[in-house]
Parts: sequence; structure tokens; C-alpha cells
Amino acid sequence: ESIIQTYQSGTLLEMMKARIAEFFYYDLTGVMWNRTSFSMMLFGYVIGRNNLHKNYLVYWGKLKIILGICFLFYVAFILYFLIADVHFSFWVNILYNAHILVSVVTYIVLFLFIYKSNLLKRVTSLIINVGKMSLSNYLLQSIICAFIFTNYGFSLFSRTTPSYNILIVLSIYVFQILFSYFYLKKFKVGPLEFFWRKLAY
Repeated sequence: ESIIQTYQSGTLLEMMKARIAEFFYYDLTGVMWNRTSFSMMLFGYVIGRNNLHKNYLVYWGKLKIILGICFLFYVAFILYFLIADVHFSFWVNILYNAHILVSVVTYIVLFLFIYKSNLLKRVTSLIINVGKMSLSNYLLQSIICAFIFTNYGFSLFSRTTPSYNILIVLSIYVFQILFSYFYLKKFKVGPLEFFWRKLAY
């Protein structure tokens, strides 16, 4: 209740303190999530380093097998968490993080299939623009959600239903698709991507 109250009517400093308290309360979860994030970063690095995002068609047969295996694991994880009486423990946490990794791989390969078969070609071309500005869109999404859910905006934290949350997510994403499309018509890269490249070089 105190966390909810802080996000609904607290100051920025109080919200930061609440976030720090949450992190230490879920310390094990935080450590596991950091491991998952790090492994995803390494996964992305290996793909980029070996240009697998450009010549992935060479491995198309293996990708089909990977998709099949990951999809079966994904379904098994979902059924386990839905059916079993799951209580938080170290091994359940590891299983949950494994589920995140498997689901990420499943989504990546599934989108490659959609892209290769030219299904939803117009939609994928719009999503590409969002991806080109991923860092800028990530921060923009955080700012928009902070405005919606904290007392600096509409103060809707813990007041919306899952149905409204879906509408909020879709609205934000449609806005980001349009924003990215029109921004990249005028500029080559996103604003934060521009500064990131300056720092990198």
C-alpha cells in the first residue's frame, strides 16, 4: 500500500527511494534479472559481430528447428506456471528467467519468419523505424509512462485494469511508430542514437 501511495502522490525522491527499496527487497530476483539481461546483451553482440542478422538465411533450416524446440519449451513453461501451484523459490526464479530467454528467442525467430515470408510487410517496415530509434523510444516510453502513472501526470498507478493497460500499451506503441516514421523522414538517426554515436567515436 505504501508503494502504491508513493507512486500515486509521492515526490520524485520518494519514488526513487521506493524503487531502491523494491530492488533490495527482491535482491535475488534483481541478480537473476541482471544475469538474464547480460546474457541477452551477449546474444545480441554475437549476432551483430558475426553479421548473423544479415546472413541468417544460410542457417534457415537450423532456425526452423530452434523455433520448434523453443516454442515447445515456451508452451511447457506457460502451462507449468498456469497449472502448477508455484511458490517463489531459487529454482522457480531460475526457471522463470529461463522462460524469459526462451520466449525472447522464440519471438526473434518468429519475427524472422514473418519478415522472410513478407507477411505484414507494411507493418514490419513501420516496426523497423522504431528499431532504428530503440534507445530514444525506450526513454520516451519511460517518460510517457511516468506521466501517465505518477502524480506528475494522471496518477494512474495501480488504478487501471488489465484491459485499460493493453489500450495504453497499444496507444503508446502506435504513437512511437508514427513518431519514428516522421522523425526519420527528416533525420538519419534518433536523437539519443546521435549522441550515442558521438560518444562511441
